[in-house]
Amino acid sequence: MTAYLVKIWMLEEGLFGFEWLAGYIAAVAEAYRSHACFPEGLQKGVQVAIARFKRLGGCPEENELKNILFHFIETECCSNVESPLEVTSIPFPERPNGLTQASDSLVMKSELLLQKHGGDLERLEQLRRPEDRIRGIWYAKSAINLRGYFHWVSGGPEGPEKNFMPQTRWSITHTDNEGSKHHPEKRNDFAIWITEGGTEPGPQSFMNCWEAIFFSAYKAGFSLDMIRKIHTNASQSASKTNVGKTYYDKLLGILKIHGNFPLIPEIGLMPQPGDIVFVDAEFHVTMCVGWKASDDWMSSVQVMSLWTRPKDGFNLVTLATFAHEAHFLTFSPCPF
Repeated sequence: MTAYLVKIWMLEEGLFGFEWLAGYIAAVAEAYRSHACFPEGLQKGVQVAIARFKRLGGCPEENELKNILFHFIETECCSNVESPLEVTSIPFPERPNGLTQASDSLVMKSELLLQKHGGDLERLEQLRRPEDRIRGIWYAKSAINLRGYFHWVSGGPEGPEKNFMPQTRWSITHTDNEGSKHHPEKRNDFAIWITEGGTEPGPQSFMNCWEAIFFSAYKAGFSLDMIRKIHTNASQSASKTNVGKTYYDKLLGILKIHGNFPLIPEIGLMPQPGDIVFVDAEFHVTMCVGWKASDDWMSSVQVMSLWTRPKDGFNLVTLATFAHEAHFLTFSPCPF
């Protein structure tokens, strides 16, 4: 556990101005690791303690803070030693005398963002039920298990003459250096699978970015019949309007692109495992699978992304991968 992650959790809870405690809290959690029967509970213990600090109206005094922090970590990780020496010997940081100018600016910025996006935070909190978080982690693990699979290919509907069904095969005319024309066939194995049946896609199959998300959901237990129904409904809706864009709107609507959230780490608007992360709306679709320690938040948020960058395939990357392409990033809670 790192101080950076603790700071993110503080921001998620709206606990501002206490960054000076992050290093201490992270050190305490790591000191408990060797005594933990369930090390995976360390994160929850720290997050519950931070939530308690917020409910108390901010950072408590040293002894009260230690009691709360030690109690919840010991409870969640089932420590076999109460307040071990490695923990109690960690020096408590000196409380700063007032906010620094930098911290003051950060708080002012956060307050302005909270005024603007307070409604988003309330709406997100309503969607963040404990069972939803657990389900999101399950789907994220499914996506990670497909790391290195697939090849990216563009995807979308056929034309009106084929009722806007998912495009399965097509040819692209290519002229070589000698002037000869070739018509190599392209295929979308995901589209073939959901429209024609047969063997499910494998490591060398072709599909697009959001289809990899649907396939990850299928591997986690989401019904294949439901995936087929979703795509059939998208085709039928496009047929009614006779506009191909309707197909995309319906599919991405299932991934909740129309009710998504701006990604603003300063106030805790951040994706969690299983959430869908959109790069410039429908330009690219990924799934958040976790965080890692980094000096900046774009390099800390990890996503599974099927694209040709940084290399072709369904890869585990950070949002920093899209820093040069992305004008804005949004996310939606796990839709499955």
